[in-house]
Amino acid sequence: MKRNLRLRYVLLMPIILSLIVVSGWGQLQIPYVSAKPSVIPDFGNVYVNSTSDYKYFTLFGINVSSDVTVGPLSGYVFSLTPDGTYSPSVTVSPNSGRITQLIYIKFSPDSAKVYNSKIPVTGSAMSFNVEATGTGINKLNPALTKLSVQLLTDEGDRQISLDGLTAVFGNNYSAAIGDEDAFKISNGAEGVAINRNGTMLSIEGRPMVTANDTLPLQVLRLKQKQYYLKLVGSNFSPLVSATLRDLYLNTETPVDLSSITLIPFTNNIQPVPSDRFSIVLKPAGLLPVTLTNVKASQKDKGIQVDWNSETETNIDRYDVEKSIDGQQFNKAANVRPKGNNAVTQSYTWFDGNVHSDNNFYRIKVTEKSGAVTYSQVVKVINNKGNSRITIFPNPVKGNVIGLQLSNFDKGSYAISLYNNGGQKLYAGFINHDGSSATYSILTGKQFSRGIYRLQVHEGGTVINKLVLVE
Repeated sequence: MKRNLRLRYVLLMPIILSLIVVSGWGQLQIPYVSAKPSVIPDFGNVYVNSTSDYKYFTLFGINVSSDVTVGPLSGYVFSLTPDGTYSPSVTVSPNSGRITQLIYIKFSPDSAKVYNSKIPVTGSAMSFNVEATGTGINKLNPALTKLSVQLLTDEGDRQISLDGLTAVFGNNYSAAIGDEDAFKISNGAEGVAINRNGTMLSIEGRPMVTANDTLPLQVLRLKQKQYYLKLVGSNFSPLVSATLRDLYLNTETPVDLSSITLIPFTNNIQPVPSDRFSIVLKPAGLLPVTLTNVKASQKDKGIQVDWNSETETNIDRYDVEKSIDGQQFNKAANVRPKGNNAVTQSYTWFDGNVHSDNNFYRIKVTEKSGAVTYSQVVKVINNKGNSRITIFPNPVKGNVIGLQLSNFDKGSYAISLYNNGGQKLYAGFINHDGSSATYSILTGKQFSRGIYRLQVHEGGTVINKLVLVE
């Protein structure tokens, strides 16, 4: 037993001696380094290849005999001062064995991913980590206006996709075949393509729909069985309509450009006509000349919708359409035209069955020829509270800005629009009748894509709102 104790003493003695730093007999001076906080608050979403604002932690140390290094760690840079130079790592030197130093951190992601990270802190025979999190995201491109088409067929009790194509619309695209287009690569099976003057495309860039446009489709190598065309639209103006034309059946089927349209068809002919299907897109167009002063405002326990019709000729009817989300509209009322002449006419319709929150309205104009056009959408928030200005829709398309004044006093308000350079592009007035109302501001010209500043003046008060133009 004594021999075993002696052996343990011999083995442990070098370890004990290595922990002792003699500064007066028997006094231990063990280096200690820590960070507070040890978990950095989340940096949140930061664009790739950009840098966030700084966060920081405090580095503490006692009995430190050598430098302490913070970092490096991918996605993060460090500095000893908030406005100093940030680098992949920083080094802190002790002062009389002590450290009290703020460490400033910025998140600088180089890829789109979540960074659940541990910042290394090393030195003076110690190492530990400070936890940090952040998410790198790609810069958002302007929302694409596009229409995708998939060719589906039945397989058992479900539908499977055989092939697809996409048409993308933008002001920077041309009608001619160019770099934005992708040729169709045949896979030898059933398929669908855009047949642009004999050239098969799987992706086509087209100008924005400001006049009638057609996507000529060609279905390839179909068998005699049931198929479906699945059409999915996104970010189209509500003033653009589309139909799928089937020359074989001599039919035209409406296409919902804000949702999904599934159109079944049976192929029972061989060969399949190359021009059987096409998608026809038509702009309904705003009516800045025909309809003016379209507005909606709270009145009593409901909402009153007003509009003026100028140069009213060959009008069959007006339909007031209503929505609670600004996307899906339903007919709320039918109003007969008063004069059908060149005299300006005023119309009013009262909605006594309003939604508790958002209420959207637009005027559908049907001519005697059957042609249909729509007014600007106006919006009323049905609540009481603080004064508020809302731009709707935002981003703005076209040359009409929807401006809602919520809970503003009755009075005359000056409206100004400026570009980023401070140049005034528009000036006008609104005679507001109180409470909440939406006004259509006709700017008179189409502005280029960008960010603008709308000012509302009332007396000595100036309110600024940002307006995005697509």
